[in-house]
Amino acid sequence: MKKMLFAMGILILFTGCVTERTVVRHTPGRVTYVRPVYPAPGPGYFWRHNPRYGWGWYHHRRGWHRGWH
Repeated sequence: MKKMLFAMGILILFTGCVTERTVVRHTPGRVTYVRPVYPAPGPGYFWRHNPRYGWGWYHHRRGWHRGWH
């Protein structure tokens, strides 16, 4: 009986500990979309907004095209 009560207590104790992970995404305020004027420099580049430089090509491993860091 004590083991059952202990197990129930543990279950009740840990029921609120598991939560779904939330993803917080920061969207820059008042960003106007600008079309690319030339094709992507290579495979894996995506047209993306940089808060400092504006719009440009970004690669997840190589970083920003044209020397942006």
